[in-house]
Amino acid sequence: RSMFSGCIGLTSLDLSTLNTSSVTDMSNMFNGCKGLTSLDLSTLNTFKVTTMEKMFNYCTKLTFVDLSSWDTSSVSNMKFMFYMCRELNRLKTGSKLKFVGNEYLTGTWINSNGEEFTKIPNNKADTYTRK
Repeated sequence: RSMFSGCIGLTSLDLSTLNTSSVTDMSNMFNGCKGLTSLDLSTLNTFKVTTMEKMFNYCTKLTFVDLSSWDTSSVSNMKFMFYMCRELNRLKTGSKLKFVGNEYLTGTWINSNGEEFTKIPNNKADTYTRK
């Protein structure tokens, strides 16, 4: 938990070699990383993770996140996961990604087929863009 929390000057990050296969708590992982604009987190193993609370909290410049390989079947807490991520307008999801309350992913989202959603569907691999 809180691995990169408060790294306000961090603008990019390569996590392709990070082994997260035993991680259970990813809460506050990027909390306050106000300089990050995009994150490719497709290589993170999230199978054992149970909490992602405030994971991207106050990532105010974040515009894109790739979560395409995530398996969140064990996650029970995603409170404030995207709180204050006002610039987040693209999200890549996977077939094993289920949001446990995505109250901060508000607005209208459009998938690659042009379909509109008020909430990003669970367990459906696609790229969603905020309208």
